[in-house]
Amino acid sequence: IRDSFIKRDILESGITEDTKFYRMLMILASQSGNLLNVNEVSNTLKVTNATVENYLYVLQKCFHITLVKPFYNNIRKELTKMPKVYINDLGLRNVLINYFSSIEQRADKGMVLENFCFRVLLEKYDQDQIKYWRTADGNEVDFIIETQFLKGIAVEVKFNEQEAKLSKYKKFIASYPEFPLEFWWWKKMDLLT
Repeated sequence: IRDSFIKRDILESGITEDTKFYRMLMILASQSGNLLNVNEVSNTLKVTNATVENYLYVLQKCFHITLVKPFYNNIRKELTKMPKVYINDLGLRNVLINYFSSIEQRADKGMVLENFCFRVLLEKYDQDQIKYWRTADGNEVDFIIETQFLKGIAVEVKFNEQEAKLSKYKKFIASYPEFPLEFWWWKKMDLLT
């Protein structure tokens, strides 16, 4: 089912190197929730950046992935920063990386939960309203949501409630006090969905 589903998209999109396209989708699945470095992917696949950009376009149009832009007050900086990539179907992600353990036993449980939280947010907000925040020195907040009616909220995803330490986010809180920071964790997700 997986192969026929993706093969149809490859054929309809006119992709000629289906093996590299499929390999890129597997790479993106394994890096869901991480920054997308087009140069790195093109070097790994031994294709041009333009080819990777084309594949990304096709994957977005076929609703396999979503790219999340960074949040900055300076729009010029936002346009030069790398997006984060999320897989739109976690079942397909698991098939692509061949990993089916229960969430509690998974080495990638934080990544899976973050991707799941992205899908929950996408049901409530437009894609362009969901961003992430990251500084050069590694400070990060998983999701920043801005709407016309609400100045914004910030969401940090942690697998366990014990990992949610407000002190780690002092820089964000000081810079953006109008964005209340919420922590979402695995056991809390039942309340959010």
